[in-house]
Amino acid sequence: HAWCNATPSWLRITCLSFLFQVYKFPWLVKSVIAMDFGDPVLSWMKNVPVQTPDIQDLPSYQQNNIKSFLTDNDDLMRANIRGLPCAECEAITSRSGWPFYQFVIDAPGETWPERLAVAVPREEYDFQFWPSFPDNTPLLFLYGECEEHTGKCVGCSKCKERKFHFFDDTWLEWIEGRGSKSAAVAIKAGHWLMLDASKDVSDVMREWLRREKEGEGGDTD
Repeated sequence: HAWCNATPSWLRITCLSFLFQVYKFPWLVKSVIAMDFGDPVLSWMKNVPVQTPDIQDLPSYQQNNIKSFLTDNDDLMRANIRGLPCAECEAITSRSGWPFYQFVIDAPGETWPERLAVAVPREEYDFQFWPSFPDNTPLLFLYGECEEHTGKCVGCSKCKERKFHFFDDTWLEWIEGRGSKSAAVAIKAGHWLMLDASKDVSDVMREWLRREKEGEGGDTD
């Protein structure tokens, strides 16, 4: 089994790169559990240009991460993580912006998806950041449906519907269409669901893995 956790945020590109490896070496991975970060299904979308984004196209916090890396400014990065579970982690420096820089570099031979799959033209990708996903590999996707500091976290107010997700409807529809061995499950928490609703997350994962092991399919409530 493989677990792709999209947290902390500067490791999201690591998560995407891992899913790229699932595409390249499917025989090494029995199943995948991913959290809160998906990828647009380009093959379901019409007239979407496949290109490297400009820095101004990215969310403001990602632009900040890139600027921190390019200027070697630790303070800029530290200012960007206030209030997060790892806000006091000394390991978070300007270097943590390097993965986000990979989103925007576009010199010949430097764009990272093409470096991982040289033989696959970008216009043939099913997803934005990797070519395809193995048909027979079960996938459990967990995501928070609440705004931060609402939901099941300790001391939080009642869940308020989340306005921004790190995926779109095509991602959830694609998972739903994969059959009984894959599932997308909303958790009453925010982006940090594995911390704010750890019991719920663990229970869903445990039940899904049990059903998969017993050959019942991975559907779960």
